Amino acid sequence: MARRKKHSRQCCLDCGLDTFEAEEYYVLHDELWQRINPQIEGMLCISCAEKRLGRKLNGADFADVPINIVHAERSPVIASRFWARDKNGMDLSDMRGYEI
Repeated sequence: MARRKKHSRQCCLDCGLDTFEAEEYYVLHDELWQRINPQIEGMLCISCAEKRLGRKLNGADFADVPINIVHAERSPVIASRFWARDKNGMDLSDMRGYEI
């Protein structure tokens, strides 16, 4: 079986995890991404993004773009954050306006 070539542009800036192979591809709101990654370019796995942020990501952190829903359906790690409830118990998934 042929091995997939490692995509260096898609490797986590902190730990080197190939975010493409790990299916940890996601989009955060611009302001949040700029706070945790001032250089803006590059990728962070969920774990390293949370380390930089100092807390777990939740549904409100993700930009309202269809690609987040696609990857939340593929990745248990992203799903556990994307469909998370806020501190008041509000189901943040109700705010999503996209259907696949």
